[in-house]
Amino acid sequence: MSSFSTAGGGVKAPTALLTGRRTQGSTVGELGATRTGTIRYVLAAGTTADAVNVTGSGVWHMGYFQTDVTSTTATVTVTIDGVQVYTETAGNIITSGMLQAGAFFFDYVGSEATLAYESVPFNKSLVINVSCDVEAYYYYNYYLT
Repeated sequence: MSSFSTAGGGVKAPTALLTGRRTQGSTVGELGATRTGTIRYVLAAGTTADAVNVTGSGVWHMGYFQTDVTSTTATVTVTIDGVQVYTETAGNIITSGMLQAGAFFFDYVGSEATLAYESVPFNKSLVINVSCDVEAYYYYNYYLT
């Protein structure tokens, strides 16, 4: 039985995700999506919005929030199956984005990206809400099951 399983209950969604995880190296704009195989959501400066709002079951592989200019306040909240599992506020996320799922590193010298997807299950819904004082980008990847 995998760690995601419950006896007779199928795949169990997480009830908490670790905060304080960061990407290494700034890769924003379309280039960020290309290097990570993700979808890019553009958040207007000084706003709050759901970057992801999915109903159904699936697996979330990658999620990180980053800017290409100095920011002072950025917040990400993740709700899985109606349970808030992550909320974090950070200051400057220009070269060290806030990472919720997966891992990402960009080597400026060699212009190479290294990434790893995670498998974060959701059974009913996945909602990722973001806010920032400057224009920011949320990168994500999931599939429905």
